[in-house]
Amino acid sequence: MLNVPWIYCFLPDIDPDVRRAILGALGPQMDFHLAQAEYIRILLIALHDEVIENRILAIQVVGRLATHNPFLTLPQLKRTVTRLLTELKCALNS
Repeated sequence: MLNVPWIYCFLPDIDPDVRRAILGALGPQMDFHLAQAEYIRILLIALHDEVIENRILAIQVVGRLATHNPFLTLPQLKRTVTRLLTELKCALNS
């Protein structure tokens, strides 16, 4: 049997409620472990979730992790916030 951490299983789940539940369960007590590069990469993918509530949760988690591993988190957070602001601006102009 493969020993795969559970966090690898939530991202491909087709149910957004499952993804939201997992992201919501990633509390500050887990930040030390989540700050490892392999987990940050998974969470960065969640920044592009189709459901805005899941994106918000992912941004909150990745934002917390920025204090532990800013090298991996801050550039992607900057790109994500810039993209979201551009989308908002375009939506307001149309």
